[in-house]
Amino acid sequence: MEYPNVVQDRDEKFLTKAIEEAYKGVECGHGRPFGAVIVCNDEVVVSCHNMVSIYKDPTAHAETTAIREACNKLDRIELSDCEMYASCEPCSMCFGAIELSRIKRLMYGAKAEAAIAMGYKAAISDALRGTGVNQTTEIEIKQADGNLAIVAEQACNKLNRTELSDCNMYASCEPCSMCFSAIQISGIKRVMYGAKADTARAMGYRSPISDALRGTGVYQTAADLEIKQANHNLVIIAEEIFEKFPKSSA
Repeated sequence: MEYPNVVQDRDEKFLTKAIEEAYKGVECGHGRPFGAVIVCNDEVVVSCHNMVSIYKDPTAHAETTAIREACNKLDRIELSDCEMYASCEPCSMCFGAIELSRIKRLMYGAKAEAAIAMGYKAAISDALRGTGVNQTTEIEIKQADGNLAIVAEQACNKLNRTELSDCNMYASCEPCSMCFSAIQISGIKRVMYGAKADTARAMGYRSPISDALRGTGVYQTAADLEIKQANHNLVIIAEEIFEKFPKSSA
């Protein structure tokens, strides 16, 4: 049994490391001031920061980078025995990635509003805050309190943006909540898709439906993004992909 003070001490230790990563990312010129640490059995698996600038990748947030590196290091695609410590409340894309990786517990420092106030395009996750219609979560979520939250908020500084605002996306299937958030973050102006997410789910795929895409979110909306599903014949062709490759055989 872990006593409250012991849990608080370990939480403070790992979250402090995530905040340090946020500063490190800026000092290295790698990206924006966000950090994330993944822990397994009280040992740090990876400690990462935002890599958007150096990778020229608008989806290379601290949390998604940490998940990729942890999966590579542990040689598996599920992190159900791991926890994540993030310097700031994960955006909807990152929280979608956290859910897909099956991380069991999340602790974060600053709220998303602190990043938004500093000019960041931080899409608030309805699933994380419990306000989604289609998106819900079973992850244990905790925000830091007191001085640690203040320290995390101080890490937020405005940097350059990486966008694809002159681009369109064509997807074979309705983007999941993580992918749709990535589309929004990238600044893509139009998305067209074939099969609905329900088709993928019926064939065994874990495809979280996006409240933002379907217009059922409280915090997440599609804003100025143009969204269109393909016409009937193309939809049928797109759905046949899942019939040919059901989850059990993929």
